[in-house]
Amino acid sequence: MSVPYVDIKIRGLQELERELMQLPAKLARKALRKGARKGAAQCRDRARAKARQLGLQSSGALVKSIKIKTKRARNWGEAIVGVGYGERGWYGRLYEYGFKSPSGDRTQRPAIRSAFDEASKEIATYVADAVWEELKKIQAGGIAKPR
Repeated sequence: MSVPYVDIKIRGLQELERELMQLPAKLARKALRKGARKGAAQCRDRARAKARQLGLQSSGALVKSIKIKTKRARNWGEAIVGVGYGERGWYGRLYEYGFKSPSGDRTQRPAIRSAFDEASKEIATYVADAVWEELKKIQAGGIAKPR
């Protein structure tokens, strides 16, 4: 079973796109990836707090297993970053998407999805700001050039 993902496209930021286009592909990808990871960190922190709020912290392993995952992007101008449960928190998916309880009810206690839904606009803004910050560092010479 594949896990669904959310695709965030930040539109209307022509200046940001122009600045990224002027950079070498590796540096542009690096700035996008770092910005996306910072946004994912916001989502991860909110999801951990939501999991504690929902009472999913019996041992703490499930809350600690909410991690950021990065994949290699195939296209220019993409950064693939996700928030999900790690290996130790495999059962978190059962809470996230629901399971049948002994009484026959389908129980769902989504932590990651609800945390993202509540703060998706804030996270998108945070990603854009983080990418701008990374661009400023690159332009100032604060980041080493790629090999």
